Amino acid sequence: MDTSAPQPTRRSHRSLIILLFLLPCAIAASAPTLNTRLRAASLLMRIENANDQGSLARYDTYQVAETDTTFTAPTGTIPARLYTPLGLEHPPHLMIVHGVHHLGIHDPRIIAFARALSAGGVQVFTPEMHDLTDYKVTPATIDMIGVAARQFSHDSGTPVGILGISFSGSLSLIAAADPRNAPSIAFVVSLGSHDNMARVARFFLTGETPRPDGASGYVKPHEYGALVLLYSHPEEFFPVADLPRVRESLRYLLWEDVASSKAIAKTLSPPSRAIMEKLYAHDRDSLKPALLKAIDRHAAEMEAVSADHRLDSLHVPVLLLHGAADDVIPNSELLWLEKDVPASCLRGALITPLLSHLDVAGDPTAGDKLQLIQFMSTVLDLAGETRGAGTT
Repeated sequence: MDTSAPQPTRRSHRSLIILLFLLPCAIAASAPTLNTRLRAASLLMRIENANDQGSLARYDTYQVAETDTTFTAPTGTIPARLYTPLGLEHPPHLMIVHGVHHLGIHDPRIIAFARALSAGGVQVFTPEMHDLTDYKVTPATIDMIGVAARQFSHDSGTPVGILGISFSGSLSLIAAADPRNAPSIAFVVSLGSHDNMARVARFFLTGETPRPDGASGYVKPHEYGALVLLYSHPEEFFPVADLPRVRESLRYLLWEDVASSKAIAKTLSPPSRAIMEKLYAHDRDSLKPALLKAIDRHAAEMEAVSADHRLDSLHVPVLLLHGAADDVIPNSELLWLEKDVPASCLRGALITPLLSHLDVAGDPTAGDKLQLIQFMSTVLDLAGETRGAGTT
C-alpha cells in the first residue's frame, strides 16, 4: 500500500474519474447505495495514500482511537489492537487477520488498512497470530482465529466480520465453517488467499497455475515461497547440528535482512553453507526436486490448512478478492475458492489489476476502479449489518 503522497494533479484526475462513474449511480440508485459507494471510493483512496487530504478521500470520516489490547487463548494472553471511530455510536465491527509476516499486527500495511477502515466508521480489531509471524501456516491459527472472533463478538455484542489477508483468508473461511465459531462471525472477506496449500506450494517451485476448468497458466513465482518451504522443515535439508543457526539465518532472509543472514551462514558447516549460497545466488532450481518431494511427504499437513472440501458447513456471506499480479498466491486460487465456497454464501468474487499480492499495483482503468468500488461497497454493506451495542 503506497503511503507516499501522489502529485496533486494525479489525485484530482483520479477523483474526477471516480466521481464521473459514480454520477449515474446517483440517478439510478437510492441515496443509501450512493452513500456506500462514495464511502467505498473514499476508503480505497485512503488505502492507496494515507496522506490524501482530498475531499473525496475524507468523505464521511472520523478520528480514530487506537488501543493496544489482548485476547485470551488456550496458549495464553495474545496481543491485539483495536481501532475505534470516535463519535460514532454502535459502529460496524470487522476483525482483520494479518498474513504471513514477522511484523504481524505491526506491519505498516495492516496498520494503514485498519486506520483507513476505522476512519470510515468501522471498529477494527487486529489480533496477533503467532504462527503466521513465524512464517508457519498451521491448524493452530484456525483455532486462534475462532477464539479471537468469539471474544470480539462477545465484546461487541454482535457477530463480527472477518477480513483474512493472504493465507489467513482461507484459514478464516475454515474457522467460520466451524460450528463453535459460526454464531460469532457475520461474514468473511478473503483477500489474496489459497484454496489448496499443496497446489500453492508447487506453484512456488514451478510457476504453474492450474485452474478448475483444466487449463493451466504460468506466473513467475516470488522467491519468498521456496524460502518458506525450507523454513517449514529445515531438518529435512540441513544437518541437525546446524539447525538453530540455519533457522535464524533463514529467518533473517525472510525478513529481507540479507547481511545478517549471511553473517550467520558463515558459521554453518560446509554442506549447510552450500545450500545457503544457492539461496543468496537466487538458485532455486537446484533445490526444486528435493522441495517437491517434501511437499508430497507433508501432504496431510498441507491439507489441514486447505479450504477445499472443508467449507460444506459454511453459512455466512463470503467475498473473494485477489490481485491480478499476485506472484505469491496466484489468482487462479480464487477460481478454486469460488468453486468450493457454497453458492448460497458467495456474495462476490473479483480479480483486480489494482492489486499485486497485498499492495496497490499498476495504473488500472477507471472501469477497474469502479469494479473495486462496487466490491468494497458490498463489504461495507455487510459490515453495516454488524452494528451492536458493544462493550469495547
